[in-house]
Amino acid sequence: MAIIIISAQMNLTAIHRGEINASKEVRKHFKFPEARSTVEFEVSDELGDRYTLKAKRRMKERYPKEAIAGLKTYIRAKDLVQGDRITISKVGSEVKVFGAVFCPPLYSIHYEKKAQGGGNFAGAEAGEN
Repeated sequence: MAIIIISAQMNLTAIHRGEINASKEVRKHFKFPEARSTVEFEVSDELGDRYTLKAKRRMKERYPKEAIAGLKTYIRAKDLVQGDRITISKVGSEVKVFGAVFCPPLYSIHYEKKAQGGGNFAGAEAGEN
């Protein structure tokens, strides 16, 4: 399970009101790192309000295509586990993760590994790379 923070990307108001299924909305944006994984998303909107959404991958290869190219490969390559944090935010420049471009302009991706042996994240939220 990975924890992912998404800024200004989903219709949080509609999710909060129950007008949109949160799990389906999350699956529109991401593939999951493992076949039977549940992914917990901590979502922040423009006002700074945060929501926690959970989504399960259903049947193998039976979910919408990822919106951000390369994220699945990125998650696997970095061996992200529960407690790791990925931040995706809108920006006006190309997206680079450690020098590799993973998706078109408008999004920035960075991550932070969980501190070894502890329950807290290492340091503050990761800054833009």
